[in-house]
Amino acid sequence: MSKSIRWQRRCLLPSTCIVAVFFFLIFAQDEERVSRDDYRISRPREIPEVSCRDLPSANDTVVVLRTGSTEIADKLPVHLSTTLRCYPNYLIFSDHKKTFQGEEIVDALDSVSAEVQQHHPDFELHRRVKHSGRSTLQASELSGIDSERIEWTGKVEDPGWKLDKWKFVPMITRTYHEYPDMKWYVFVEADSYIFWRSTLQYLNSLDHTRHHYSGSGMYIGDDLVAHGGSGFFVSQAAVQTVVNFYTAHQQEIKDATDKHWAGDCIL
Repeated sequence: MSKSIRWQRRCLLPSTCIVAVFFFLIFAQDEERVSRDDYRISRPREIPEVSCRDLPSANDTVVVLRTGSTEIADKLPVHLSTTLRCYPNYLIFSDHKKTFQGEEIVDALDSVSAEVQQHHPDFELHRRVKHSGRSTLQASELSGIDSERIEWTGKVEDPGWKLDKWKFVPMITRTYHEYPDMKWYVFVEADSYIFWRSTLQYLNSLDHTRHHYSGSGMYIGDDLVAHGGSGFFVSQAAVQTVVNFYTAHQQEIKDATDKHWAGDCIL
């Protein structure tokens, strides 16, 4: 007799079904509470080593997780006790420098010119959070179920979305300066999940000295780009090209970002 049939017959007994549903509801409530309350969760003081950190090529790769003040409390905590434990090298970028549950969060916008940070309308949220912290954010600005009910083209009028487009190139530049010797640079968002072993196996089959920039392709106008939300990877050679170009053409990148709505396309 299959397990599914045995389960169906067992559920003919009302008391058994009620107990099963009861435990399911408790578990679901706990899952919701853990995923949405950032300051109530405390990371274990000692996290045992996990085998996924020792996979071939893991030490040649840095994973960069990009998030923002409006979603960090909702989406980052689960990574602290799961995915980030697998990465020997990683950085977490947001639009505000802080320590979040023991993790140092890097301000991806730190290298953007002072003029833009202080006066550009896209940086209104950045200025507010930098001055008063996340407590200044309104409920409508925070990540959650309602904010996920959007068209796939994104929330182009959302303050966090407007700010996000400015992060891409400065974030890659900062990452390269922090980890100049990595062969591969993998960029994800806080709601992305990497099949770590498969990713490393694939990257290990490529030559990091060649220009590789790969991800889930999408067209923005006539430009085919790697979708930032799905995650993308860049080889060392390609990252060096980005950094060198950005260093020599910062004003050009600023002007292009100002006119566009998608940081993926700017990159």
